[in-house]
Amino acid sequence: MEFIINHQLDIIQGLFIVCFIIFIFLLMTSYLPKEKKKALIIFVFSTTFLLLSDRYASIFRNQPDSLAHILAPVFKYLVFFNILNVVYGFGEFMKCMYIENHPDRNAPRTFDFIKALIIIGHILLIVSQFTNLYYSFDSDNIYHREKYYFMCYVFPLLATILQYIVMVKEFRNTKKHIFIPLVLYFTLH
Repeated sequence: MEFIINHQLDIIQGLFIVCFIIFIFLLMTSYLPKEKKKALIIFVFSTTFLLLSDRYASIFRNQPDSLAHILAPVFKYLVFFNILNVVYGFGEFMKCMYIENHPDRNAPRTFDFIKALIIIGHILLIVSQFTNLYYSFDSDNIYHREKYYFMCYVFPLLATILQYIVMVKEFRNTKKHIFIPLVLYFTLH
């Protein structure tokens, strides 16, 4: 465990590089349907830049220079912004998979509710930048979680739970090569 703590930023950098390569390959693909490719691009791009933002939020936090006082809050905002977008991108991917596997039915309205949760999460994240609803940085650039910090995770968590419910309910009869990655996402998420 000590190794991971001591090399956390290097591990994040390595994961960022892997995700960035996947993102580049995804941009070059031409065999995916347009909507599915768009959903995967949002998902992979957000995951890639979530890692990058988290790395730099850690680097600039608690640093005394004036540039760090600007960059630490910007990167922290991007961390929460990308968390919401990862969940959104995966939800859109699930919706594409549902439509592909059930061409005779409309996608469940749950996907619209998931989208609404993500929008509300983004709005509150923007509000939090002016009200310190979730977190704040003091004059020494020290990061503080505020009273309602837990709310920044409520919306992506609820959206993920709804995605899981849709997966269990609607994807039971899906082919294993599709169902197993869905289960892995929820297990590792």
